[in-house]
Amino acid sequence: MVLELFLICSAVLVGAVMKGLNGFGYAVIATSILSFFLPASEAVVVVIIPLMAAQLDLVFELDSSSFKRCFKRFYPYIFSAMAGTFLGVLMLNRVSERFVAAGLGVFIILFSVSRTGYGDKISEIISDKCFEEKTVFKTVLGFISGLIFGSTNIGVQVVAYLESLELDRELFIGVLAMFFLFISGLRVVMSFTLGLYSSGNMLLISALAALPGLAGIAIGQRMAGFIDEDRLEKITLLMLFLVGLRLLSKAFIV
Repeated sequence: MVLELFLICSAVLVGAVMKGLNGFGYAVIATSILSFFLPASEAVVVVIIPLMAAQLDLVFELDSSSFKRCFKRFYPYIFSAMAGTFLGVLMLNRVSERFVAAGLGVFIILFSVSRTGYGDKISEIISDKCFEEKTVFKTVLGFISGLIFGSTNIGVQVVAYLESLELDRELFIGVLAMFFLFISGLRVVMSFTLGLYSSGNMLLISALAALPGLAGIAIGQRMAGFIDEDRLEKITLLMLFLVGLRLLSKAFIV
């Protein structure tokens, strides 16, 4: 248990520091590092609680009327995201470890590419064609977002969709809070029920890892002014791309 606690807290700390420095990459980096020491499916679920803890501040920015307004406007997106998340967590439990590793590798590579100049052009095309606020788009995009988030921890697609709608801050924060907190709570319950945490101790370790996660974000934010952001981002994206390739090799090479 001591070794597992050290490895998980270390991975979460690194991901959190990078989040503080770059403004992105917490879940992707922490999950990627853990996938080298744990089964990919368990690496995904172990990071859920630290991610939830990092988003708790969103709740304190809203009141009940704000939540009602967000829910009324985006309930198709939230409900379909819950359905997608449900399926995503089931996939972690039902499919082979190689499939999970391959899927995680593919999405990490796509994530790293999406942050480059080439990715920006592709994102613009996708947002122009698909990112609309009609009910059918909310439903489809919510399901896809939940499926990806539930099976990989990657939530950049949620932020990209909401940013494309140019929402006011209250709506933006409200939808993020409902997605990352409420849906993550569903993931924890499902993961525990399905036995994706290898033991009760692993669930406890995951909860404890939230503390270095919060500390890491604060540390990264303090360090941000002393490091060249562009160079750091390029190094981070290259590292993630290589990790994605490593996961693919882990999935397909015996």
